[in-house]
Amino acid sequence: MQMDELDDLDRKILNAIEKNARLSYSEIGEIVGVSRVSVKNRMLLLEEKGIIEGYYTKVNPDSASEGTRFFLEVITQPDQYEQVTERIASKEIIRRVYSVTGECRLLVEGFAPNKAKYELFMR
Repeated sequence: MQMDELDDLDRKILNAIEKNARLSYSEIGEIVGVSRVSVKNRMLLLEEKGIIEGYYTKVNPDSASEGTRFFLEVITQPDQYEQVTERIASKEIIRRVYSVTGECRLLVEGFAPNKAKYELFMR
């Protein structure tokens, strides 16, 4: 299902949860004008079709009292690309891994709560 195949109700639901993914089905229903059950059924269908891939908490790294936000450019050999990507992404310190234009290139965003964790990761 493509985004342009969504009806108005689906778009309203997506708009509501993009602003606040913690809303209950009832709260979403009040916003979009349908029942809690209708919202739940629509959202389950959107999940099954891959339109909704998950629900996330966004933490502002600048609000942390200590720690370091960092970015790394990683260039790998073609035969190691998938393995390197999976290994980096599995680390708790990593927030996001982006595939970048160019062969076997990644942009990695991380947040280290302290210098020791940053140095351990970098080793």
